[in-house]
Amino acid sequence: MASRIAGELSVDLNSRELENILRVVGMRPPSRSLLEKRVKLMSADIVEDIDMLEAASRAVEAIPPGVASISCGLDRFSVRMAEQLDADLAEAARPKRRLAEYVRKPPPPKEHHWRKAWVGSVTIHDAEGQELHTWRYAADAGEDVRKLAERVAADVAWILRSHPQLPVHVVQDAAPELRALPEALARVLPSDAKVRTSIDFEHLTSNYLDAVVDACEPEGDPFNMKSWYRGELLRDDDAIERIWRGLLERAKRLPGRDTTARTAVAAALSYIRHRKPLMRYASSYAANLPIGSGATESTCWTMQRRVKRPAQSWEVPGLRGTLTLRALVISKRWRAVWATYAAVHRHEVTLAH
Repeated sequence: MASRIAGELSVDLNSRELENILRVVGMRPPSRSLLEKRVKLMSADIVEDIDMLEAASRAVEAIPPGVASISCGLDRFSVRMAEQLDADLAEAARPKRRLAEYVRKPPPPKEHHWRKAWVGSVTIHDAEGQELHTWRYAADAGEDVRKLAERVAADVAWILRSHPQLPVHVVQDAAPELRALPEALARVLPSDAKVRTSIDFEHLTSNYLDAVVDACEPEGDPFNMKSWYRGELLRDDDAIERIWRGLLERAKRLPGRDTTARTAVAAALSYIRHRKPLMRYASSYAANLPIGSGATESTCWTMQRRVKRPAQSWEVPGLRGTLTLRALVISKRWRAVWATYAAVHRHEVTLAH
């Protein structure tokens, strides 16, 4: 029981905070170093068996009634990592000791780099488009994104086995590495599954079309062009074609070179050029089907709350375990996962008389 509690609390608390909480609730925890070590070992075991543990969780989970659609997606966020220096650089950076009898070795020198960690989400929606439940996933930068995509696809396939007619919407940004998810779904789902891939609506409008308005329209957007773009995209599936042609005409009229306006328009044209089929939102919006990646974005945010505290840096095993446990807890899978994990590690002990 203590291990289960420590594992669940560790997804929000560092080892010092965890020790304090256990004392406050009347428990007598081991030393902080032992507590941290045991949680790391437990999380490493769970990471190693995550596919089996998630499958065991699916076996006992109930899908909420009233499901009308599924959305899913992948994304990335930055984490500060503590990484060992190259061997030659590390030796040069190591402080020289003058006392021959001093034998204790200092820890190897490290440097800090920001690396991109992975997140994923699967959300089920009701007929009005409201979220019923979201399952979340996360992995460190060194993880193969295809493995994470397979875990997401496994949950989508599980939902479709009991609700085979549900539409599946893959909604994410256009980063090439995120193609792993549509590819995983194509391998795992039945050939007749209703899968649609879209570019996140807000990513298009906020990152590109709004930038065009800010650079090209009078200050304050007096003609409310930002709302116009959004309204057109939500009104007509073919709106992206008209917006594309309008941006082409605007580019021809813009004077000079390397101006802010030309840069913004060129970026929007480049982003839209080969992705127009993924930017037809009106029919999905009218049917209360997902067009935004809010669940995936919120997964990034909730993971960052734990792993991007001030002055915090991570090594791979600690980050990998923390992200995995946190995803299980916020997905409400921790109880089922713990039951399976504990059963595997429980041993019968006979007391001698």
